[in-house]
Amino acid sequence: MAIDVCLTDENGNPESNLVIWETFKGDTSIEAYVLLKYIDPHGDTTFNTLQIADLISDMIRFKKTESCPAADAIIELANRCRNEVHTYLVFYGD
Repeated sequence: MAIDVCLTDENGNPESNLVIWETFKGDTSIEAYVLLKYIDPHGDTTFNTLQIADLISDMIRFKKTESCPAADAIIELANRCRNEVHTYLVFYGD
């Protein structure tokens, strides 16, 4: 199952896009994360700039314990979201 991770502007227009094949399942291991546990593999999940620091921390911790080849690319998009005004990081599930 693919998840698109997209940096969007305030109008929902994509600025950068990344397709990942990993899923963030709602099992017990993912429940320990502040924001990763809320990624819906079947729906859309949007994070704003106020949430990005927690998302980056989650991704850094996640990539230390799980195999996630896209982790660095997600962190890069999250950093752009944190540094650019009126942007959102959206995870589009199937």
